[in-house]
Amino acid sequence: MKAFLELSKVWSWLPHFRVVAEYESLSRASRRFGISSAALSKAVRTLEKGLGVELFDRAGGKLRLNARGRALLEVIRNDMRDLDDVITAIRSTRAPDFVRVAMDPAWAGVLVPPGTGVELVDAPAAVSRALLRGEADVVLHGEPVASPELDTVPVGAFARAICTASEDEPRGFAAIVIRGAIADGWPVERTRDVAVVTHSLAHAAAVVTQGMLAAVLPIAIARAFRLRIVDTPDLVLPPCPMYATTRRARGGDSAPLRWRDRACTHAAAHLR
Repeated sequence: MKAFLELSKVWSWLPHFRVVAEYESLSRASRRFGISSAALSKAVRTLEKGLGVELFDRAGGKLRLNARGRALLEVIRNDMRDLDDVITAIRSTRAPDFVRVAMDPAWAGVLVPPGTGVELVDAPAAVSRALLRGEADVVLHGEPVASPELDTVPVGAFARAICTASEDEPRGFAAIVIRGAIADGWPVERTRDVAVVTHSLAHAAAVVTQGMLAAVLPIAIARAFRLRIVDTPDLVLPPCPMYATTRRARGGDSAPLRWRDRACTHAAAHLR
């Protein structure tokens, strides 16, 4: 009972602390969640007073989580996710194994196992941030992520090919660009006419379906979009790696982990 009474003194301020801690900025947190900067600042100060310690280092008008703040944020993240899962299950008729999966939409027909409860969300700019903030339960992405709070496994390496919608000579390529660099496996020593650039495989595939452009795509995605695979024996394209990342589950099991394992098994049929 004593622990409950002590916790009740600071409980109301924990959500406000998490909002500010995630962004380490009162103004950004205010814009993101629609709470005034003054209210957030007061809540954080009240929490720190109740705990008897500061949770942020403050210098030059900037906030930086200190070691105590980082420890508290990690616990709050985990506990709030557990609470959210339970509350969602209570309020909703959807299955308890329903998970939020972030990916490029082009992969949906390849990596989403049939018969699973999934809410598809946009692929995030930062995998770690999206998972730790609870914006997604599973992220399917193309580069490995190293974090002690996350669990990443390889889904597989998918063969690539030049794809078109018709047998006519394409007028150029739709190229995938990530962080300002071509990222579709095209050899740097070979030239090509790039007519469209995009960061999305789904956008590239959609452009190709219009019939005028080609693109280098994973063959599994090309088949899902019913595109034509161009035979180019003199062109060697590296495979497209895919990874699946979740938050580390306390107890070693969770609905996102189970869904991730099913997705990896389902994807194996497309690895050719």
